Amino acid sequence: GGATGTGSGEVTYTGVTNEDIRGALPDLAKTDDQVTSSDRQNSHLILVGGPAVNTLVADLASQGETWTTDQWRNEHVDEALLQVVEDAFADGQHAMIVAGHSADDTRAAARYISEWRSHQDTLADAGMQYSPSSQEAPR
Repeated sequence: GGATGTGSGEVTYTGVTNEDIRGALPDLAKTDDQVTSSDRQNSHLILVGGPAVNTLVADLASQGETWTTDQWRNEHVDEALLQVVEDAFADGQHAMIVAGHSADDTRAAARYISEWRSHQDTLADAGMQYSPSSQEAPR
C-alpha cells in the first residue's frame, strides 16, 4: 500500500499505508493481506485494484483469469475493468474485480459500479446482475 501509479510508468508515494486505512474500513472490508483462506473459500469477494496493487488479483492474473500487470501496462492504458471471475478461489464463490490502469481509472470503475442503478442495463448485458433484496453478490 501507499504507492499509486500515475499512468506514466512512474509510481508516487501517497503517504497512506494499509495500516493508515484499516481503522477507516467498514467491518466487511479488508485489505488484500487481511483476506484469509476461509474468506476465499466461503465468500464472494469484491477485489479493488489490479494485479500490481492487489495480491488476490495478481493470483487470478497468474492463473489467466484476468489481465496481468504487463497487459495493463502495454495493452490497457487509460482503461478501467469490471470483471466477474466465477469460481475465483473456490467452487461457487465468485470475485468481482474493480480495477484500472491508474488510481483515477480504478476510482472511475468503482464510481461506475457504485452507481449501478444508472447502469443496470449495461451491467446486465455484460452478465452482471445484482438485486439488493437478495443476499447474492453480483454474478
